[in-house]
Amino acid sequence: MNDHPESPPGNTTAMRDTVFSSVQGRLRLLLFCGFAAMVLFQSVSIKEGLTFREGVVLILGAGAAFLAAFTLSKGMRRSEERFRRLEGEFDTVLNCVPAAIWYKDTENNFIRVNKAAADLADLGVEEIQGRPVVEIFPMDAEAYYRDDLEVLFSGKPKLGIVERATSRAGVERWVRADKLPISDDTGKITGILVVAIDVTDLRQTQQALLKSESGLRFLSAQLLSVYEEERKRIARELHDSIGSSLTAIKMGLEKARGEVAKSGHGPELLGPAIEWTQLAINEIRRLTSDLRPPVLDDMGVLAALQWFFRQYRTIYPAIHVEAQISIAEPDIPQSLKIVIFRITQEAFHNIGKHSRAEFVEFFLAKQDGAIKLRVEDNGEGFEFDAVRERQGIGLVSMKERAELSGGSFCIRSLPGTGTIVSARWPADTLSK
Repeated sequence: MNDHPESPPGNTTAMRDTVFSSVQGRLRLLLFCGFAAMVLFQSVSIKEGLTFREGVVLILGAGAAFLAAFTLSKGMRRSEERFRRLEGEFDTVLNCVPAAIWYKDTENNFIRVNKAAADLADLGVEEIQGRPVVEIFPMDAEAYYRDDLEVLFSGKPKLGIVERATSRAGVERWVRADKLPISDDTGKITGILVVAIDVTDLRQTQQALLKSESGLRFLSAQLLSVYEEERKRIARELHDSIGSSLTAIKMGLEKARGEVAKSGHGPELLGPAIEWTQLAINEIRRLTSDLRPPVLDDMGVLAALQWFFRQYRTIYPAIHVEAQISIAEPDIPQSLKIVIFRITQEAFHNIGKHSRAEFVEFFLAKQDGAIKLRVEDNGEGFEFDAVRERQGIGLVSMKERAELSGGSFCIRSLPGTGTIVSARWPADTLSK
């Protein structure tokens, strides 16, 4: 800190009183000397035999000096009164400012503070001015000084610093501070002006919101997990219970039709019942696949995706699907498999229903330790905000699935340019 001038005395009131008392003392001495000079000059003029004219000149000169000193003394008194009045008005304005304001010298001592700054320390203004910062904020002084040194050495302001302010009583507050260097007439930095706003309540609110958001994300993840488990359970019930029952009914009907045919009594009556039973079985299989494709649990997500693409080509024969998969099944975490499948399913559903695309490229790979998914089509594209308001549930569900599983999600589209749906899961997410 040798590059900076020594800090001024701590108490500006004491400085001011010292200056004024010194000036007043000198003025009193000048008045006394002027009066003595008049008497002396008068005595000398008589003893030395000066002419009357010379004596008058000496006396008038001494009187003029006396009058000048008297006038100057009176002016200084008026200046002091004005200075005191202005200082009082300045203190009033400074203490009305809700922001904490303090001026510190280069040695980390408080020179001037306002009431808001004193309130942070639970002390009075006079208790702080002239004292080292470490005595007022012992727990935080070191952190303050690190930022102060940066401002002192760079000569540039440092804005938006969030700092803790812990009083000696242990009361903890948080402030957002702007620190500005103060220079003298020669350009040398003499101290730092700090303007700080108490953001304790705002910080507590933000922390509460973050905690609430974290809780909501956890609940959303749990709901998605429960949702998938429920779909899995319903699909299993449909397949194992109702599907098996319908299959048994169909087999019984076919056996009955054979018996009826042997007797020659109207086998055609059982034909429609068998057809309706077969339709019910097909519908159960479709619902089961929509709820939770059995292949996903039996063979994994890559096999499930290939099965899905085959089904999709059957439903939308005019759309050419090209799949590029460069990842092995073991490289995909178990919890991520259903997420990848559902995002792909929703993206392809939107393409078939809305895009009028002729070509779709699917990309799934592991690159630089991260898993990347991309679905790109050459369809009509759309204005994202407008579509989100009209059919936003699917788009939101894709985004939530990606983010709740630790990844990121992005949709890029414009009218006439097609659409790109992409998701990425970084390596640190995959290792959890």
